[in-house]
Amino acid sequence: MDKDLITDKGTKSSKEIADFLRSVADKIDSGSMNLSRGSTSLDLEFPDRMGFRFKVKDDISRSGTQRKVQIGFRWDKDKKAKEKSADLIIK
Repeated sequence: MDKDLITDKGTKSSKEIADFLRSVADKIDSGSMNLSRGSTSLDLEFPDRMGFRFKVKDDISRSGTQRKVQIGFRWDKDKKAKEKSADLIIK
């Protein structure tokens, strides 16, 4: 069962999204991140290895097609991540 802790959803410029992703990458490099919204605050401690998913898909409906990019990281608090598979290469 999943439980949403903090979410963010909306429309942003490509630059705003890139800046946000750079900030997340810097925090992963540093090993921790604090997120807050209103009275809700969440501290994340990143392990040296995490599960990673990058997915691009088309969501096709009668009203048209939306392209989606999903980026995910996953880790167990008490276990190490599984060994990585072949790397995805960005060109």
